Amino acid sequence: MASNQTPLWSSVLFKEAIDLMVAVWPTLPNADREKLVDRIIAGPPLPDEEPEDPGEREHRQRWFDRRIFERLALIERLRSPPLPPAGEEALASLRRSYPQWRIEEGVRAHFSTWIESHVGMETDRSPEELEALKGPALVEALRAVGQDREGRLSIWGQLVRRRPARGIALLPQLSDEPEPGDEDIWRDTLYGLRDSMGRPAIARRVVDLLILAPDAIVSSPRLLSPTSDALQTASKQQPLPISEDRFLRLWERLVDACLAREVEPDPEDHDWVGRAINRPLGRLTEALLNVMFRRGLKAGEGIPTTFRQHLDQLTAEEPHVLRLARTILASRLLYLFAVDPVWVRTRILPHFDWQHSEEDAAALWRGYGWGARINTELWIELAPFFYDAFTPARRERLGRTSETLASLLMVAGVEFPDSTVPTDRSRRAIRAMDARDREKAVSWIRNYLARAGTGDEDAPIGAEQPRRADRMWAERVLPWIRRAWPRDANLVTPGTSEQFALLAITTHDEFPAAVGFLLPYINGSENWGPVVHNILRSEHPTDHPEAVLRLLGKLVVLDGTLFTNNLRMVLDQVAAADPLLRQDVVYRSLDTALRAVGR
Repeated sequence: MASNQTPLWSSVLFKEAIDLMVAVWPTLPNADREKLVDRIIAGPPLPDEEPEDPGEREHRQRWFDRRIFERLALIERLRSPPLPPAGEEALASLRRSYPQWRIEEGVRAHFSTWIESHVGMETDRSPEELEALKGPALVEALRAVGQDREGRLSIWGQLVRRRPARGIALLPQLSDEPEPGDEDIWRDTLYGLRDSMGRPAIARRVVDLLILAPDAIVSSPRLLSPTSDALQTASKQQPLPISEDRFLRLWERLVDACLAREVEPDPEDHDWVGRAINRPLGRLTEALLNVMFRRGLKAGEGIPTTFRQHLDQLTAEEPHVLRLARTILASRLLYLFAVDPVWVRTRILPHFDWQHSEEDAAALWRGYGWGARINTELWIELAPFFYDAFTPARRERLGRTSETLASLLMVAGVEFPDSTVPTDRSRRAIRAMDARDREKAVSWIRNYLARAGTGDEDAPIGAEQPRRADRMWAERVLPWIRRAWPRDANLVTPGTSEQFALLAITTHDEFPAAVGFLLPYINGSENWGPVVHNILRSEHPTDHPEAVLRLLGKLVVLDGTLFTNNLRMVLDQVAAADPLLRQDVVYRSLDTALRAVGR
C-alpha cells in the first residue's frame, strides 16, 4: 500500500488506491499511520534526469506536489484519527505554496478524472474559428454582444489555456481602446493564463500588462481574483520576473481596489484561514511577504522602509476586510517577530488579545496556528492572550486550531524556562481543554520524546539514543507533567490513556519508573491495539516484563479478538523473561481471556 510503486502512486489504480487508503486509515495502528504518511510525503517516483527547461521543471514540481496534496487532504478530511504532525506540517506547507488547491467533494476526490454530461453554454463560434481570428477581427468577435457571448468567452479562455501567447497578444489591444464589457474578456483571458503563470516569461508579461491596464480594469471587483492570482504567482518565481518597484506599483493598485470594493462578512465557521487564502487581499498579503522575505532579512534587522508602509496599511484597524491580511501575517509571526519585534508588538500582537476583539483574536490565532512556530521570546509576548483562548466559546471559534494551541502549551512546558510558563494557568488551561485537545497535547509530548530516542541530524548516534530519550524524559517531560497536568479523574479518557501509555513506551531504562508515574493518568481503553503493537516492537517485554504487565493491566479492555495475537506474543515474551510472572494476577487474567477466544 505505502510503496512508491503501485498502487499508492499508480494512475491506473488511482481510485482503488484512494478507496483503500481511506478505508484502512481509521484502523491502522499509530506507527503504521505515521509510516504511510512518511511515504506519502516522500512523494511519487520521478525520472532521474531533471528537465533543462525551467518551465518544465516547475510543471513537474507542481505535478509532484499535487499528488502528495491529494492524498494528505483526503486523510485530513476523515478527521479521526487526525494526520500525524509530519503530515499536518507538509499539508500546511503545500497550502501556503498552492493556496488555490482544493480536492473535490465526496467521492469525486477518489477519481483522477470526473466527467459529467450536461448542456454547455451556447455559442456561435467553434474553438477552431476563434483560433483562426487575429488582431481586430478577434477583438471584434469577443466584444460582439449576443446571448452566446458567455459561451464564446469560455471557449476563448480554453484556447488561451492551451496557447497563452494568444492571450498575451490580445490584452494590449484591449488596453489601447477600452470599451464597456472588456472586463469580461480580461477575466476569461486571465483565467486562461493562470495555469501558465509558473513560466517566468509569461508571468513577467502579464504583470507588465496589468501595470499598464486601465483603472477600470484593475479596480474591477470581478477581476480582483485573477489579477491577485497573477501577482501572487509572479512573487513566487526565482528570480523575481519583475523589479520590486514594478511589483509594488501593481500591488498598491490592487490593494487599494480591495480596500475600496471588497466587503467581507465573518465566515459562519470562523475559518479565517480558509477565507484569507482564497480572497484577493489574502493572496496579495502573501505576495508582499514573498517578495520581502526574498531579501533574506536577518534577526533584528527591521522591516525595510519600502515594505513597512504597506504592512502598516495591512494592519490598520479599518476597514474590516483587513482582518484577512492580518490572518496571513499571523501565519508568519515568528519570522516577522525575529526581524522586527518592535513592529510586531505594535501592529500585530494587540490583535491576538481576546479583549480587543473576539473575532479578530480568533482570526489571528487561527492564522498563527496554521503553521505555528514559537520560541521563548515570542511565547512571553503571546502567553497573556494564549491562556485566555481556553474557554468553550473561544475553542469553538478556533475549531481544530485549539488542538494546535494545546500542543503549543506542551512545547512551552518542556522547552521553555518554568518562569515563563505559569503552573496554575497551565493547569487551568488543560482542564478547560476538551478530550480531543488533551489527547493531541499528550500525543505531541509522545512524539517529542520519540524523536529524542530515534535521533535527528543534531542528535548523537548509536547507544546514546536510548539514553537521550531517558534524559529528556527525566529532565523535561516528567517535571512538566508533574507540575502542570491535573490528576482529575474526569480528565482520564481512553484517548489520553492510550497516548500516556505510548509515552511511557518511548522511554528505555526509565520505562518502569515512567509506568509507575503515569498509571494514574491511564484507564481502560478498547483501543489498546496500537499500545500493544508498540510494546511488541520494543525491548520492554524482555527488559521490563513486570512494568509491561502493570501497564497492560491498567489499559487493556478485552472485548473481542482484534489485536489479540499481538497481545499473546507480548505475554509469551513476558513469561519467557520472568516465568514467575505467570502467577501474576494481570498475567493470569489476560491469559484466561485470550484462551477463551482461542488465543
